[in-house]
Amino acid sequence: MDDISRSERLLVERLKLGEEQATHTGKLPDDKYSCSTNPPSSSEMRRPVILEADRLSFSPEPRDSLDPWYPPLDGSSPFHEFPNDGFLKILEYLTLVERTKLSRTCRRFYGIITDKKVAAMRDITVINLFQRRVWERSVRNNTTNRMTMFDLDSSADIRSFLKHVKKVDCLKIWYHDSAFVDTALDAIDESVIIRSIDIYPYNDQVATDKVAEVFPKILTLTMRPHGQTFFWKGLGIHSLPNFSNLTTLMLDSFEVLPPFAFPPSIKTLDFAHRKLEDMHFFDALDGLDLEMLSLSHIRLGRRGNFAPMEKLVSAISKMKRLEGLMFKFCHLDVPMWVLNFNKLRLRHIHFDLCYDVDYSVMETFVRLSQKTMKSVSVNVLFDDDSQFHNTLNITPLLKQLGVTLSFSLMQKDIPQHNNKNVEFVPDQNNPNPMPAIPSELREVLSRFEASYLIKDDFLRILFSKVCNNLQECKFVATKALNDDIMEFISVNCPNLRKLTVISCEETTEEGLLAFAQNILLRRTSAPLKIMYKNNGSIVRVYGELYLRDDIKDFVVQYQTKTFPGNLSFTTGETLFYKHRDDDRTIIIKNHTPNDSSLLFGLVIDLETEMLEGDPEADKITKVVEENSEQMSLFDLTKNLVLDDLDERPGEGDHA
Repeated sequence: MDDISRSERLLVERLKLGEEQATHTGKLPDDKYSCSTNPPSSSEMRRPVILEADRLSFSPEPRDSLDPWYPPLDGSSPFHEFPNDGFLKILEYLTLVERTKLSRTCRRFYGIITDKKVAAMRDITVINLFQRRVWERSVRNNTTNRMTMFDLDSSADIRSFLKHVKKVDCLKIWYHDSAFVDTALDAIDESVIIRSIDIYPYNDQVATDKVAEVFPKILTLTMRPHGQTFFWKGLGIHSLPNFSNLTTLMLDSFEVLPPFAFPPSIKTLDFAHRKLEDMHFFDALDGLDLEMLSLSHIRLGRRGNFAPMEKLVSAISKMKRLEGLMFKFCHLDVPMWVLNFNKLRLRHIHFDLCYDVDYSVMETFVRLSQKTMKSVSVNVLFDDDSQFHNTLNITPLLKQLGVTLSFSLMQKDIPQHNNKNVEFVPDQNNPNPMPAIPSELREVLSRFEASYLIKDDFLRILFSKVCNNLQECKFVATKALNDDIMEFISVNCPNLRKLTVISCEETTEEGLLAFAQNILLRRTSAPLKIMYKNNGSIVRVYGELYLRDDIKDFVVQYQTKTFPGNLSFTTGETLFYKHRDDDRTIIIKNHTPNDSSLLFGLVIDLETEMLEGDPEADKITKVVEENSEQMSLFDLTKNLVLDDLDERPGEGDHA
């Protein structure tokens, strides 16, 4: 390389955004060293782009002072006098790819960029570590476009990548062999702060011991085995390392077997199992003093087997600090006598898309904690008449006890209405299918959410009258939400604190404008935040209201914000109104914290490092190298087994 110019070398090291075997669906440029500065179009981003680690060259260590590829520190560089503060500001707008390129230009830039105290990348939400075989066979076609992928060849590449990282919300490890976890985690030094770890094994090797060794003070741990067998039957687990600081544990599809014991430090437990057979899980709950317990997919009462629910109520009645209990997709078909023998101290209870939830079950749980209960949360399918009516019927009891309701509706049967050009035709024989809404619903309702609703009947009835206690509304892909419903909400929900509208095609900028106008002119001091991720821009609201005389008492600000993404940038808008004389405030945004989050995926080939130092692996490697052309894999395996038996005196006869 010494006989080529610096510019030629830099040209060779430019990043390629894909290749024949990568997941990029677009065509590659003819020039193998060329690199487009424009992000791929949406059609080209069906699968994530994989960036080669050797092309990326993650921030190598600074080279010797005599190295010709780095300029001398004698003031000859025009960047020598460039202030550090300005340089740090520029770094905030650079993607990881751009940072790594810039770090290779000179020692000064390298030192600043890799100084985690001042220049580490922010808003890194998730880093995924994929063992290559898991990525290729299972994950590759099911991941998100928002995740930037890097193809790494060694643990040294992991360390280089982490030079730009100081804090990560979640580290996810997808593996088939526990040796991969050992090698990958050894590459993570103490300078990287990781809040939570998810481990996803694709076999029966649960690598929790290594996780506890490297991260003994981790706060949150999620474990879920993958594969059809584990999905339905679960993976047996007999023990778990004693994580001293672990406060949140999520176990999905694990069969808790004796003598398993939960770490005593955990305060939040999320447990999911689709065919739980061993009752040791409920025995293991004894001795825990949880604050939040969530159970998913468990059959707590079905076909006359009430033992699981009896054990559960017995265990949670002993938890003095338990405030929240959540059931998700659980079977709760149990008689009242099973529940009605222990008083509880719950403050919040959640029923999330559960099966067989009778009115009596909801009533009993509320009454068992009537002295402490503050809120009930129910998420039901709009198509499920019994669950829907049970929720309406529980509201008089909630009002009597002073308990609030968080109510979520989701419509499931919508395939025939997916096309926005297809209009919903009402039933002529039943022009008013909606039941009468009890007045208590509007009095206890504190939060409402609707997803994928087609008809606006229920929304029109609900918001046609005052809902004094409603503080939060959220609508996702809800065709039933139109400009008229938006106006009802602005008039009849005087204490609304938060409104979220996402992908609701019948809601327009005119509706948002009228909503904001009504909110600004009403006499209330309640601040309101509006999240409007819909078609269009909120700049029109700013322009229209700015010219109105009755809004002159408000201080108005309009701001845009650019979020540096993984491969491209996104822009968000914020509209801020504050009254000059009181606390009336409205903030309208079309972006969420997720827009600034960064998701990375590292596809790592550590097979060679995983085998290093393993005598058996060295033996296999030697035999393979000597006989790879003459022998099949079956013959190689047979010879290795026979050799092993020959080396054990007396064992060969028992083969």
